Amino acid sequence: MTITAAPGPSAPTKPSTWRPDIQGLRALAVMLVVIAHVGTPNLEGGFIGVDVFFVISGFLITQLLLREVDRSGTVSIAQFYVRRARRILPAATVVTVIVVLYALVALPLGRLHQTTVDAAWTSVFAANWHFALTGTDYFSTASPSLFQHYWSLAVEEQFYLIWPLLVLLLVPRLGRRSFVILAGVVFVGSLAYSVWATGADPEPTYFNTAARAFELAGGALLGCLMSGPLTSRWRHLAGTAGLAIIVVATIGFDETTPFPGWQALVPVVGTALLLAAGPRTWTGRIASCAPARYIGDISFSLYLWHWPVAMVVDYLFPETTHLLVTAPITILVSLALASLTYHFVEQPFQHKRVPVFSRDKRTLWLWPISVVVVLAVAFGSSALADAR
Repeated sequence: MTITAAPGPSAPTKPSTWRPDIQGLRALAVMLVVIAHVGTPNLEGGFIGVDVFFVISGFLITQLLLREVDRSGTVSIAQFYVRRARRILPAATVVTVIVVLYALVALPLGRLHQTTVDAAWTSVFAANWHFALTGTDYFSTASPSLFQHYWSLAVEEQFYLIWPLLVLLLVPRLGRRSFVILAGVVFVGSLAYSVWATGADPEPTYFNTAARAFELAGGALLGCLMSGPLTSRWRHLAGTAGLAIIVVATIGFDETTPFPGWQALVPVVGTALLLAAGPRTWTGRIASCAPARYIGDISFSLYLWHWPVAMVVDYLFPETTHLLVTAPITILVSLALASLTYHFVEQPFQHKRVPVFSRDKRTLWLWPISVVVVLAVAFGSSALADAR
């Protein structure tokens, strides 16, 4: 038995392996990030929501690839990237363009130039390396980039440039065990490097793909080793322990916590336990409820929107404005924009309702088109601002 993510609400059928709780875990992940970024006291550790996302992503993508090998004996690299393109590019491109246009209209020239350069790096999924090379401190409040949160998207896509190729090379020829060994080697090697690099140079390491790969590989290992959720009484303990670990990290971690390093193992273990526990526990039932599933459905768009919205709210309201005003505004506006983006951008592309890109071969053109559009808007905005 293999495991699939919950389909969108408009999906006509649900496979027998449907995991509604995984959408709820996505909701947990994105809301942890949002509550941390709106400045909720004593919940600064909500930045670990990104790590929860990494584990879920490694788990689901690896299961998807292994299931394809079981079914067809191989992996279609083209189809893999078609799916990624439909999933990632439309929403990311729309948000990027709108944020750049906002910067053109509302921000000073210096901030506009910073925004356009950052947008260019995001378009080629290299934002994390850009921020690392420019000495960006993820936790600094001094003029943070409107695209700073795109670093995690870059890490995932860089990881998935290689991961499906490794499945294709190893699993059909040497069997699943070979891939388990490889995932274990990646996990141990990346973790060791992360511990060393976090101690030696923590600010760029935060964005470093090699220092984060063990989180995705941890989810991948779980996907390789588990054919389904736990069925014994241990699943209840796993679910409770997993949630408790994530809550403790959210409360206990803050900007002074060396991260990722070994500390990132905490959300990795917590997420793995929740994935292993499955939907037939009290944690799984909460994660499977309709509101949680919907937040999980829109989680990608919500993640894209929440950070620039938070920056705009901070810009529009004076620093003395109470958190009880700015936080609800940020969350409600982000949810509204995410819902619109999900229904009118994400879903049409994922369900092949956009005529030009309804065929898979054409979908592969989404990335170069996205790059051209973002670069044109970014540098066009800079040129227009300079000419004014």
